[in-house]
Amino acid sequence: MKNNKGFTLIELLAVIVILAIIGLIAIPTAIDSINNSKEKLYKEQVKRILDAADSWAVNNDNLLPSNKIDGGAITIDIERLQHAGLLKMDDVKNPLHSKDNMNAKIVIYYEEDYKQYVSGYCENYNNLYYSESEYSKISEKCNNATYLPE
Repeated sequence: MKNNKGFTLIELLAVIVILAIIGLIAIPTAIDSINNSKEKLYKEQVKRILDAADSWAVNNDNLLPSNKIDGGAITIDIERLQHAGLLKMDDVKNPLHSKDNMNAKIVIYYEEDYKQYVSGYCENYNNLYYSESEYSKISEKCNNATYLPE
């Protein structure tokens, strides 16, 4: 009698094919889930930065542009918010690029529709946070604003 220990080549190939099919289904789903989580975290961090900028603006209203009619705007950087104690280092890690910090400028301008100063985040990934119309408006404000050095 022949003692059959082990698996045949066909059985091994069948298992490999089944595992490959499971991998083809699972890997794209996992990658999409990771990317969605990174984008969600990015949006939360931008919101946290903008909230800090709003707090900074309230505390430093004497530095805000006084020309409300023609849309005067200033930009500040994240380091200014950190030095003011409004942001922690963990609040500025860029989840989209794990090695980088979020280092964009924040624009603060008077919004006539709301009758108050508002802040916007000036970075290439703004299309993840803003709608298309908001994105173009913020981009224009960012490009035309005066930088307020520390």
